Amino acid sequence: MKILIVSDSHGNKEILLGAIEKEKPDKIFFLGDYISDILDIKDLIPSDICAVKGNTDRGSNGPEDMILNINNLKMFLTHGHKYNVSYNMHKLYLKAQENSVNYVFFGHTHIYDDFIKNGIRFINPGSISKPRGQEFGTYVIANIKDSEINFIKKVLT
Repeated sequence: MKILIVSDSHGNKEILLGAIEKEKPDKIFFLGDYISDILDIKDLIPSDICAVKGNTDRGSNGPEDMILNINNLKMFLTHGHKYNVSYNMHKLYLKAQENSVNYVFFGHTHIYDDFIKNGIRFINPGSISKPRGQEFGTYVIANIKDSEINFIKKVLT
């Protein structure tokens, strides 16, 4: 299974659709800020969509957090603003522990990040349309086979 992990499209549906068309994922994890972008194009793509709202999505439909189990791998999806990820990862880490997840996918900072803390892997794909600290947007591809995941950072050029 191929999963496109993307965040913070901020109204740029074209760049989001371009990444989807290029990668042809089975599933998309959209991690907030302009959830309407992914919902507006959902009928144009065959991929299954799992989307959470971000801090700019007030009044939009959709959950703020989501827990998924894929091939016995427990995953937590959130935008991250509720957990103050711009300052530190402590609240997000506690939420991950509380839910006994293996992976946490979050956005909000517009900066790619990938680290492991006490056996839990945290991945922020950065922003696909408005990256901080670099010229081009980023996203992540997760390839799942059985109960193993391989992650690849992708940079738009």
